[in-house]
Amino acid sequence: MKAFEIRHNFLYLLTFFFIAFLLSSCDTYNFTEAQPVDKENIYVFPDEFLGKWFVDSSNDSYLVNSTNVLFIQKADEASIVKGAWPQVNAKGDYIYPPTDKHPFRSINFDSLKNPLDTVDNYLLKGDKIYEITEEGYLQKGRSYRKDNDTLTVFDNDTLLIDLGQNAFLRRLNKDLYVLNIRNDLLGYCAYNGWWRIIMLEVKQNQSITMWELNSYSRNLPCMVHYNPGKGDDLYFDCKWTTADILHLLETKYFEVSSELHREKRHSQIVK
Repeated sequence: MKAFEIRHNFLYLLTFFFIAFLLSSCDTYNFTEAQPVDKENIYVFPDEFLGKWFVDSSNDSYLVNSTNVLFIQKADEASIVKGAWPQVNAKGDYIYPPTDKHPFRSINFDSLKNPLDTVDNYLLKGDKIYEITEEGYLQKGRSYRKDNDTLTVFDNDTLLIDLGQNAFLRRLNKDLYVLNIRNDLLGYCAYNGWWRIIMLEVKQNQSITMWELNSYSRNLPCMVHYNPGKGDDLYFDCKWTTADILHLLETKYFEVSSELHREKRHSQIVK
C-alpha cells in the first residue's frame, strides 16, 4: 500500500531566516566555495554596517553593535489548528486546514484513502509548545495562546552570527560586499559543506539592499545539479571573480530580495 502523508512545519527556525528573508525566493543556491575567489576574507563589519536595521512591513530586525557580531531578531506568529489533518469528506476528497494554519496532527492514508495512523506534529508541555520534526527531533519550546480550536504560536528569538571561518565578508567594490555563510551554521545537515552567498549594497541614504540569485542562474555553466520539487535546490561549483559577479549583477542574474533601513523603532533585541 502506498501511504499518503501530509506534513506541515509551522515554525520558522531562526536559521531558516536566510532562506525566508535573505534568500526570499523558493530556490536555495548552494556553492562549493565562498565567492568571489579573488578577494580576501573580511572578519569585521565596516562602520557603515553598524547600527540597527529594520525591514518595511516586517517584525524582523538586525543589530550590528560590534565589529564581528550580527544579531538577528526574529518576531513571528503561526497558527496551528487542532485535530488531525487532512480529513476525508463524504465524496472521498481530502480536506486540508485553512492555508494560514498548520495541523496539530497529521493522518496517514493508504491508496484507498483509509486512515492508517496519525502522526504527532507538536507536543504541549506546560506553557510551551514544541514542534516534532519528521525525523523525530524536538524543536525549541515556544509560547502560545489558545483561541478556540486554534493555537497561536509566538516565535521571538535572537540569532547571533559571528564572523569567522564559517561566515565572513568579501568586498566587490566600495559599495558592494558578499556575505558568505556556511550552511552548517544554518542547521541544514543535507547541505553541510556548502556555502550561501548574499550580496549587500550599502546606500548613501542609510539603507542596505540585499541581492540574491534568481532563476536565470539555472542556465549558468557552473551549475552542477538542480533538484526541483524539494525546495528547488540548486548546486554550483563556481569560481567567480569580482568581475564575474559584477557582470552577473549587471546582466540581471541577481535580484533585490530585501531593503533594510535605519529606523528608530522599538525592538527587544538581546544586547
